Amino acid sequence: MKIFYSLILILFTINYINANCNCIPIGETCKDGEICQDMGFCGTPGTASSNSQSICVSRVDVGEPCFVEDNCYVGLSCYKINSNDTKGVCSEIKYALIGEPCEKKLDCMSDLSSCVNNICTLNRHVDVCGEDIDCDMGLEICVNSTCQSPTKLGSACKARDSTCNKLEGFCAAPAGSDDGICKKYFSLQEGEYCYSGDYDYQCDNTKNLYCNNINKKCQVYSFIKPDIESCDSSNQCNAHLNGTSAESICGCGRCIEYQLVSSNERQIITDLFTCASINKCGLHSAITAKGCIRTKCAKEFCDYNRLNTKFDGCGGYTAVLSQLNCDVNNSFKLLPSLSFLILLFIYLLF
Repeated sequence: MKIFYSLILILFTINYINANCNCIPIGETCKDGEICQDMGFCGTPGTASSNSQSICVSRVDVGEPCFVEDNCYVGLSCYKINSNDTKGVCSEIKYALIGEPCEKKLDCMSDLSSCVNNICTLNRHVDVCGEDIDCDMGLEICVNSTCQSPTKLGSACKARDSTCNKLEGFCAAPAGSDDGICKKYFSLQEGEYCYSGDYDYQCDNTKNLYCNNINKKCQVYSFIKPDIESCDSSNQCNAHLNGTSAESICGCGRCIEYQLVSSNERQIITDLFTCASINKCGLHSAITAKGCIRTKCAKEFCDYNRLNTKFDGCGGYTAVLSQLNCDVNNSFKLLPSLSFLILLFIYLLF
């Protein structure tokens, strides 16, 4: 399953949690894998790689030179005229799904489509798909190389292929089975099987339920404080629980308490998915300024991204909000929590 490819700010969260919480200021030397302040990029000016001379540099906007994708603002691509070119230009391309308006072929997300009469259109004689973006805008998914309508709520589904409409729910299947039923998010009750990838969105959070990462069942959450003062891994934080739970994670050298999705967070998630569904934005809409999500669900998209500022150890999320023209002043000011560390979206983001 690939939910909102570009929404995945979560990768920044994972980096933040796994790092030692040292934020490298813009302009100072850095090593590959270290986190730069304000979502900067660790690289060597004038090259496409990081080495011993790398420094943290700020990302740049449309029209500015780039060497790799990470040189550009979130949502932009480093476009190179020729594949072997070293240098490119930050560009707003690959934003339109099949059936959406475009100006040129590069605007179309699917490599199997072209811009015909200012609409991204599937190329002639193409009868197979490689991924969802090769199918009809926001209406179909790619399963076994064939475009098909997603399974409706309450109908039989395949968990492995994620055949449900992912803006509505998920495929709830018994442990070890690929056959299940499409159910609404937050609908599983205590003792029901849940699975890795959609933890926080499967169990009924109104009843204090969460998906236990070890036994893969919805259970009532209760935090047991780890009996260690420092940690190097999440396994250390949960070792005292004899492998029965995964209620804390190691971040910045200490065990951080897991937190449930709140009612407010649940509403924000629901609002975003509902808006995307109504406007047929699809699950793979790009987050460029011309993309469906940004043009038709701007408020909901900004509200969702503000949730991630609770992880903002190095100012990255605040920088993203600013670049996306969201109101940074309304950002949450919370301590790090895990309620969105295990989002539906872990597929990938920026």
